[in-house]
Amino acid sequence: MSIELLGKRILTVYDHYVYRLQYEAMEQTLCERLIPFQVNSSTYEEVQASTAIRRMMAKQPNMIYGWGFRNDDSDVVGHLYLMKRGGNEVLYRIRSVEAYVFAVRVFDDFRGKRYAGEMITWLMNSLHAEGIDEMWLTVKKENYPAIRAYERLGFERVGSSRFIRFLGINIPYRII
Repeated sequence: MSIELLGKRILTVYDHYVYRLQYEAMEQTLCERLIPFQVNSSTYEEVQASTAIRRMMAKQPNMIYGWGFRNDDSDVVGHLYLMKRGGNEVLYRIRSVEAYVFAVRVFDDFRGKRYAGEMITWLMNSLHAEGIDEMWLTVKKENYPAIRAYERLGFERVGSSRFIRFLGINIPYRII
């Protein structure tokens, strides 16, 4: 639901499912087609990082991490972003989990090729190497392709969340 005033969206309500993936429950997918690289100020344009992500990474460089992924032809196929415990964004504030994935994107030309699964598998394996054996994420309830991909990987739906965006500020107001 959205409310607009003079053609500008001033209030939007978002409903998400909350998912958890535990390392031992993860369906391992091959990660041989993609080459990960760190997202930073020199790669923002290449991965089409949003202004919000750039701001978050600049404000919390030790809490927020991003990776882009290239295929064998050196095309950037997508990117994902992770917030670790202690991150302090209003929507993504986490206190009781070690790793929260807050953005996964596969570019239009590469969708339907299971790249998202490879990206998530690569990230979970990297976290496991650091001693972190679970990750969390939320997904819009109407994002059916992403939901199918996450469930295929072994993510377990553990709840729902709702938040509003009022004048560009995210405000969580209910967790079910």
